[in-house]
Amino acid sequence: MAILFIDDDAELLEWIDREFSGFNIPDDLEIDPIAGLQRIKSKKYSLIVLDQHMPDVQRSDVLEQIRTKYSSMELPVLMFTADGADETAIDCLKKGANDFVPKPVNSEVLKVRIQNLINVNKAYQFALIQKEKETLLNIVATYNHEINNSLMLAYAYSGEAKLNKEKTVAALDRIKATLKKLKETVKEETGEPSKEKYAGFISVYTKKAG
Repeated sequence: MAILFIDDDAELLEWIDREFSGFNIPDDLEIDPIAGLQRIKSKKYSLIVLDQHMPDVQRSDVLEQIRTKYSSMELPVLMFTADGADETAIDCLKKGANDFVPKPVNSEVLKVRIQNLINVNKAYQFALIQKEKETLLNIVATYNHEINNSLMLAYAYSGEAKLNKEKTVAALDRIKATLKKLKETVKEETGEPSKEKYAGFISVYTKKAG
């Protein structure tokens, strides 16, 4: 969890650095908006605090580039507005900002609004984790019956008076094939390769079959 402050005002960034030294949330300070966009591509942030007016780039360019990739819950953006006019704040919100703080910046107001948006991001990340867990549980449940049936066959064949090695190995092979399908399905659903949770389990029963 980290915050990225993007502002062309070096004195303001120094003030932010001092004010947030005990905030228990790591922060990065960037004076160049283009470099700030590069940071966002290379590092995961919980919040972006973005200045409204910066040289060589319009505020909408930076904000819109962020919003082309991240939703307002996935990566909240807090804007510093210079003139305090309602029209300016409304414009920022319409372009995808979650909230705004007028300049000159009030330290306590800034901290409260930052914490609120950090909480928004935490809730979003928690919901993603819960959804992934639910997806994985559904996937496992889908294959659970097939794995259990194959296990029962493997136990039955290996427990016969005369070990039926061929049938036992065939049953274990079906388990391996099912687990392979499960791994591929998990990878498709989550975008991440699944862990080899069953490798030791399969190894034990393969040795028994041997």
